[in-house]
Amino acid sequence: MALIFCPDCGKEVSDSANNCPNCAYPLSKLKNQTPAYTPIYQNNQLVIAGYIAVFLSFFIFPIFFMIIGIVLGIINLTKGVTGHGILQIVLSLIFGILGTFLGILSILF
Repeated sequence: MALIFCPDCGKEVSDSANNCPNCAYPLSKLKNQTPAYTPIYQNNQLVIAGYIAVFLSFFIFPIFFMIIGIVLGIINLTKGVTGHGILQIVLSLIFGILGTFLGILSILF
């Protein structure tokens, strides 16, 4: 049993009730409606982890974090977060290659 808020009076009501006990609003209307916005991906932890890996691939162990960023980007693609997944893959490649190149230059000079 979950509690929902009555859209008419704002009181908490059991989701199994047919009417609000406070104002008698028919809650069966809510059960038949589909939400206007349904988020595809609610857990943003993988998206945040992907961007952290992208950022670290430029500064610390570029090849290692580049691979992690690409893997997290692919995982985000499969979870339905297409924009973030593609951006993480592309940025991981760019930052990982630049970070590796700068690391080689710092060793040589």
